[in-house]
Amino acid sequence: MNAGNIELSATKKEVETVNNKVDNISVGGRNLVLKTAETGSNTIQPGSNGFIGTYFFSNYGFDWVHNAEVDELITVSFDWTKSTSAADGYMYTQINATSAAGGLSGPSSHYFEDGETSGHYSNTFKLTADQIAYDSTLKGVRVRFYNQASSGDITYTISNLKVEKGNKATDWSPAPEDIDADAQGYAQDYASAAE
Repeated sequence: MNAGNIELSATKKEVETVNNKVDNISVGGRNLVLKTAETGSNTIQPGSNGFIGTYFFSNYGFDWVHNAEVDELITVSFDWTKSTSAADGYMYTQINATSAAGGLSGPSSHYFEDGETSGHYSNTFKLTADQIAYDSTLKGVRVRFYNQASSGDITYTISNLKVEKGNKATDWSPAPEDIDADAQGYAQDYASAAE
């Protein structure tokens, strides 16, 4: 071997495995829900559950979800905190849910471990026919928390929520519609100040 050169060896199966992993990455990047720059929180009593949200789909996000193919991949990610370090419950996401109705859950829950007070949640799942077709007036995502402690309220907080197409969570960014709304608001503020 020459100095500065690196030799690699791999079986055909190992190369195929790597190629399949690379070929199966699907990145959406665009946040499909609105107002995710806002931090949400909820204080939940022992033995109860509650949710944070609802974060409504943008028009683009709503159209995409309700026209998606069955088994299309969607990724939900966010940062979370809780006010106690006990292993005292769990959380999961719900899609097509509003504050007035239950909605349909994603397949994966996160169970809190002892000492855990914050983290980053990311879950990729396949859209089901029910989620795609679910009552079109129910058009959002929320996060449900269960406080399984025997005593003591727990406050849960989420931030940087992102819902995107594909199986790869990307860094948080607002929906383009939120950027447009902010720009219009700044323009109106400027025009009012100039009068």
